[in-house]
Amino acid sequence: MRIYRTVLVFLIIILINLTKGGDSLSFCYPISEKKEGRDFEQAMARQRGIAQKPQPFGENLIILKLLRMTKALDLQEDQAAKIFPFANRIEKEKMKLNRELNQEIRELRTLLQSEKPEERQVKEKLMKIRNLKESIRLKEVEFEVFLEKNLTTIQQGKYILFNIDFAQFINRNLERMRNLKNSSPSPSGKKTPEK
Repeated sequence: MRIYRTVLVFLIIILINLTKGGDSLSFCYPISEKKEGRDFEQAMARQRGIAQKPQPFGENLIILKLLRMTKALDLQEDQAAKIFPFANRIEKEKMKLNRELNQEIRELRTLLQSEKPEERQVKEKLMKIRNLKESIRLKEVEFEVFLEKNLTTIQQGKYILFNIDFAQFINRNLERMRNLKNSSPSPSGKKTPEK
């Protein structure tokens, strides 16, 4: 339980710092180092009321996932120290691949909406989509192999259940957000038609 509290505090500090636009580890720097460079400039910009670029949703989601994973798997301090950097790297690589996959799918959709799509172009898109899907799958396998080496058998079982539960948690909350968006009145005061 002690490790969970330590990691919880650490991740909360990082999450708060990231959402304010800071460097994820800027709270660890001595004040003398903060005065120079990006951290000092950002702090001064915040004081002047200049808007900061918000932290990407995906990165905050990674932090939330790691926090919940720590509790669900009851990770020890040494396990967390090994797993977090690796998990963070894998998740960021998967996010990049997913962005590329979504772009290829949009381009495929555009191609197929034309009157006479070129078969060669469609084949190229299909190949790229298959390759990206396979790359994402390989990243997931790479992470699972890493976990097998660093988790107990019980923790491995808990990880499988955690992954299912976390995906359901995200889906429920996304659905709630969609429902809130659809139920909010449009600027004219009327509900927007559902798509």
